[in-house]
Amino acid sequence: MLFLELIYNLSLLVALSVLSAFLEERFDRTTKTGQSLQGILFGIIALVGMLYPLKIEEGLIFDGRTVVLSLCSLFFGPLAGGLAALIPAGYRISLGGPGLAMGIATILTASLFGSLFHYWYTSSEGFHFSKRNLLTLGVVVHGAMLLQTLLLPGGRAIPTLLAIGPTVAIAYPIATVLIGKILLDQIERKMYLQDLHHAVERYRTTLESIGDGVITTDSRGIVEFLNPVAKQLTGFSTSEALGKPLEHVFRIINEESRKKVESPVDRVLKEGVVVGLANHTLLVSKDGKEVPIADSGAPIRTPTGVIRGVVLVFRDQSREREFLRKLAESERKYKSLFFATNDGIALHELITDASGKPVDYLLLDVNPLFEKITGLKREEVIGKRATMVYWQTQAPYLDIYAKVAQTGEVHTFETFYPPMQKYFHITVFSPAPGQFATVFQDITERKLASERILRELDEKKVLLREIHHRVKNNLQVILSFIRLRIAKTHQSTIKKELTELENRIHAMARAQELLYESRDFLHLSLKEYLTDILNQLLYSDTDTARRITFTIQIDDVQVHIDTAIAIGHILTELVSNIFQHAFPENRTGEVRIRLTSTQEGVLLEVEDTGVGLPSGTTLEDIAGTGLEIVLGYVYREIGGRFTYESSQGLRLRILIPSSPPRS
Repeated sequence: MLFLELIYNLSLLVALSVLSAFLEERFDRTTKTGQSLQGILFGIIALVGMLYPLKIEEGLIFDGRTVVLSLCSLFFGPLAGGLAALIPAGYRISLGGPGLAMGIATILTASLFGSLFHYWYTSSEGFHFSKRNLLTLGVVVHGAMLLQTLLLPGGRAIPTLLAIGPTVAIAYPIATVLIGKILLDQIERKMYLQDLHHAVERYRTTLESIGDGVITTDSRGIVEFLNPVAKQLTGFSTSEALGKPLEHVFRIINEESRKKVESPVDRVLKEGVVVGLANHTLLVSKDGKEVPIADSGAPIRTPTGVIRGVVLVFRDQSREREFLRKLAESERKYKSLFFATNDGIALHELITDASGKPVDYLLLDVNPLFEKITGLKREEVIGKRATMVYWQTQAPYLDIYAKVAQTGEVHTFETFYPPMQKYFHITVFSPAPGQFATVFQDITERKLASERILRELDEKKVLLREIHHRVKNNLQVILSFIRLRIAKTHQSTIKKELTELENRIHAMARAQELLYESRDFLHLSLKEYLTDILNQLLYSDTDTARRITFTIQIDDVQVHIDTAIAIGHILTELVSNIFQHAFPENRTGEVRIRLTSTQEGVLLEVEDTGVGLPSGTTLEDIAGTGLEIVLGYVYREIGGRFTYESSQGLRLRILIPSSPPRS
């Protein structure tokens, strides 16, 4: 009879525990609100069980509260277990009697063991519990309950243990498993529904986020879903498309014939296979806009293989078509350039060994000029290694080509290739990693012509040097005759004229000598040339030179040979004139000579502190002096400008143009 009463009590608790599922649907057990409400519910269920207990005597009762409280703590945590324990504990205190201490102890231990099992067998990733775990909890909780009968006073422990021990040891763990399984199924069902909901949302989000248009239909071809891209391409909103036949939303025609194209959904439903659209298919949107598309349709099958619908995936090919058009245009231009250019072009791919070291290169393509320049046929070189094509142990210019292919740097060089006996101008660039292209010209004729010109120029330089040498020698011979004549004559007038002639010829001879010694046969350094002339002038009239202080400043200016000779003659005449006329009667004085380079040409300034020009006369009025010769040079020969001042001596400024003087 006692056994049946306990079974009845436990059955009532099992039935009441179903209410937890109702509460779980509305309040998540992971929130404090859900845990609190579950604790209150289980506390009430435990209280109901205590209202219909197995009564041993007044104040000593047994019921299923321990089952309910341990499972509440296990599934909903310590908060729920604590709240659930308060209700039966309060009621048990109100009952009093000899079983009070044991009753309170069983309530506390049931909640405590449930909380311990909660921490041991739960995690943030989900609830993982088995029937064996539930049975273990039931045995532990109610084993402790049987031990707690020792708390009964007045020798009641043994009789009570004998009366209810077998029932508690067997029925209570089983009840724990039954009620726990109900709660566990509820939790697993909710988790399954949540996972299913998340999966549906994930797949819906995926379909809505995909870059292609997606439309799904049922087995009759009625639209069930379309993603944002499909809405954009068809022009139909979700409300306008759902429930409509696919042909109403997805209208396609042939781009060339303008005829209606059979819907891929119809073929999928008929044949049960994946199908795709033919090329040149246009999608006509709701507003009449035509978009080139590519698509495929696939059946949606149930686990048993029955077709329940079709998924249609399509994309806008406008950009792809434009890209292909530009690619074709680019390829046409490339081929036009490749085959019509006047340069030889070859495309290569670098070959490396296992360590990455370049060992050879492959010829991928060549243009007609390559064949013409090298004499090698296109079909004989394409796909072959350079060592085989050129019959060399090492591929020609491998180091240069490998560096370009690996770094992407452009390299240009000229070379002589002995096997072909030709000179080449080669530009190398890398169109893609590991590849390089050579654009080359046969410059053999130009190179040979250049070498021929250089040889002829060298020959002319030798000839010109020899001419300068011979002119210089001839002038030196003339100078020797003049100097012999000067040494023999005793007439001062003749000696004076011969000395002037000697200085003029020396200026020309020195110019020829400097040209002979220089590598540049067209230009002279004025500093070296004019300094030598001045030294010769001072040497030719030492008596006068001793009475005059010379200040000389000559910039190192390079000028044409004809300009240099003209300046040499002018300076010779000016200094000779100073010696003869500026300082008569053994007067002393100072002469300043300055030559500088300006933007307009060369500026020669000669200034003396001598007697100057006679009063009331100009340079143009003076005849029979060196100044007359200077004026002739400046105006008629070199096209220069001449200015002077005559005050406390004579100051001359002569501007000689940079261009060579007129012949």
